[in-house]
Amino acid sequence: MTKEEFLSRVWGYYIMLENNFMDTFVYVEPVTENNDTFSKEYGKLLLSIGSEIDVVCKELCKIIENKTAVDVSRYNVVDYKNVISGDGNFMNESCVYLINGEVLQPWLEWNTVDRPSWWKNYNSLKHDRLNSDNYKLGNYSNVKDALSALYIITRILYKKMFSFEPIPKSNLFQMKDWTTYNKVGNGFYHVLSSNGGMSLVHFKE
Repeated sequence: MTKEEFLSRVWGYYIMLENNFMDTFVYVEPVTENNDTFSKEYGKLLLSIGSEIDVVCKELCKIIENKTAVDVSRYNVVDYKNVISGDGNFMNESCVYLINGEVLQPWLEWNTVDRPSWWKNYNSLKHDRLNSDNYKLGNYSNVKDALSALYIITRILYKKMFSFEPIPKSNLFQMKDWTTYNKVGNGFYHVLSSNGGMSLVHFKE
């Protein structure tokens, strides 16, 4: 996959989901008091985000193991954990929620349980939406956590394939303790390293 294909097929899809989530802020204030606020729109978003996490995790597993799409087509969430964690401790990666500065670690639970709570909620909504109160799992908190998980795993995939940062940047999240690159034009970037150092560098584009 070329960088252009990635930005169109993977990052562009992420940005679409992020924009769809941000559209809900007109009706639901993005604050912790609304964590349990549920709607059909949030349910639809959670299902779409969970499905895209499957897509991105399979692609990352394919690259890490040097396998084909057919080879990883039957991989599940346990396979993702085993393969991706073997290539780096991604479960501890965190991002900043730019809305309020909250630091999110949506994959952290994978250190101690079989799958993160937002993933369990996604599956309950996907497979058992009509029973009990599972439809209420399509809520602000689950969508925020799942979207941040998709952001992190997509950034890991992009870094592994191309380095730097995908453009346009996310309006909701920023990787914590990662070097950031801000394009200023003509191949020049302002670089802010994880230790706070700043520099201006030029990369061949």
